[in-house]
Formats: sequence, structure tokens, C-alpha cells
Amino acid sequence: MGPSVVSLRPILSVHRCDLSTNVRDAVSAMAMFDKIIKEYGGLEELIDYVGAVKANQFCDSIYLQLCKQLNEASYLQNVQWKLRHYQAAKKIVLSALFYTETEYLISHKIKNICYYSMYYSLFNALSSNILLLPQLQFGNALKPSHADIFRYVENFIVKMGMYKPDVVDLLNQLRMMREIYSYHLPLGGSYSRANAELNVDSLFKDVTRILPIVLQVSNMVSYLSYYAWKKKGGAVVDEYEKYSREVDEVFSLIITTDDHLGKYSMMDDADYDRQGYFLRDVRPPSPIHWFINDKICEDLEGGWEEADGGGYDIYRVVIYLSDAIGA
Repeated sequence: MGPSVVSLRPILSVHRCDLSTNVRDAVSAMAMFDKIIKEYGGLEELIDYVGAVKANQFCDSIYLQLCKQLNEASYLQNVQWKLRHYQAAKKIVLSALFYTETEYLISHKIKNICYYSMYYSLFNALSSNILLLPQLQFGNALKPSHADIFRYVENFIVKMGMYKPDVVDLLNQLRMMREIYSYHLPLGGSYSRANAELNVDSLFKDVTRILPIVLQVSNMVSYLSYYAWKKKGGAVVDEYEKYSREVDEVFSLIITTDDHLGKYSMMDDADYDRQGYFLRDVRPPSPIHWFINDKICEDLEGGWEEADGGGYDIYRVVIYLSDAIGA
């Protein structure tokens, strides 16, 4: 069991409001994507990529599901949704970290590790999408396998028209090339029969195009959670005493990693404290770019040592996210 979480109280409520009558006539013919753009702007790459019509269809479907879930949610489900936002934001930062490290690796001609960092940049960006999908239970969304990401993105995002097949295909290409350069040593410097489009430069160009779109989808869906929470109208009620054991187990599930042989277990105590702070002070579930800079990026900058002699600069993560999602 992890450290005490007494500092988390109060957290959330189970206050319910009536969203019957066909969920208030489909929540007044939403067009939720238009609402996001009108009130907050941004998402330009996403608009260029998929268009407003498909974006509205996707957003309206997700929003209706969120309204139903939040209206019927238990206290623990509400805790989990706030943690989904926090974890999705962390995945976005991790994606940006891998992307900006790829830029550094390419500039220093470290080819084989570039495939690794590009793959995990896109993998973590798509993981942030998965964390915010109401179709998935908390445990399934929290730590998806590599195969899960392919399946979930295809079933819940591509089939709903939000992504074209190029997103999954790019992840597939990156995974293959990562495995080639992890387990096979190309003595000629590159894999001799590789498709000409699967070299570092061409794949990095594709990642550069696709990644902001994927990150913007996570930011967009986080707005939908925010709007659904406002529609639900929940008030803050302290129920921690009743659910302290369950909340502690949720925290431990998120921050604990066990080794394959069952000999070692690692828990990030600092992240445990940050999650508690997030649950206590960030209410309701908020759009990711509202808190990602202050709550995550600043800690990243302060906690990671800067390389001496002009090496990789961790501040490049903040610069990238500012351009990608307006963080």
C-alpha cells in the first residue's frame, strides 16, 4: 500500500443531476467541436487534417457518452476521471519529450535510437487519447499494451472517422523499424531491403506532421470531459473517509511498476504527491492545456538535470507543446 492520502480530501462529489429526456434532446444538438473552437480556438492542424464535420460527429458521440457516465458515476469513477486527465497530460509531455529528443538524436546522427524515440513519441501520444475515451474502463485505459493501442485506436477513433488509416500505419512502420534497429545490426548503416520511405528522415517528417494532430485530439477530448462535468453540475463533497482504501489502491496502481520475475517493485512517491495535489486543487476535470504547463512541465524542468556543454535542453518540451496544443 502506498503513502497516506489524507491530504487529498476533499476530492469530488457524487452529486447527480437529471439528464433524462434523451439526454436533454442530445444536449441541445451540440456540435461540440464547433463549441470548443468558438470558445477557445486552436486545433488548427486537426481541422486541416479531418475537417469540422467529422470532428463534430466524433465529439458529439464522445460527449454524450461522457454525460451519461458522469451523471451515473460513483465517487471512485469521478476520482478516476480526474486521474485520467492527469495521466493523459503526462503521456502528452512524455510524447513531446521523445519527439524533441529525436530532433537531438538526428542532429547527432544517432540513427538506431531515433526509431525507438519516434515510436514511443507516437505511442505515448496515442496512449493519451486512449486514457480519455469513455468506451474503455479505467484499468484498460491506464496501461494498454502495444497490441491494445493498435486495436483501441482502430476501433474507437479510426472507425469513428477521427483518424485516417495513416495514423495506425505510421505507428506500425515505426514499431517495425524500432524492432529492426533494436535486434538486427545493419552493417551497411541501413536495412538493405527497407522501403525507401522507412528511413529516419522520411519517418521523422511523418511523425512531425501527425503528432500535433494526435496531441490535439487528446486536448479536444479533455474539453468534452470538462463540458460534461459542467453539464452534470456536481458539487464538491468529501467522501474520502468512506473510500480511502480504494483511492489508495487506485494511486498505487498508477505509480507502481513490478518487474517480470516478481523480485522488484518501484513506486514514484513524488508522483503520488502530485496526483494528490491535482485531485485536491484542480476541479473539475479540466482541458489539458489549462494545467499541463504549471502542473507538469514546470516540475519536469525543475526535476531533470540540464546537460552540460550544450546538450539536450529539457525546455524544448515546453516550446514544442506551446506550438502543438497551446500549453
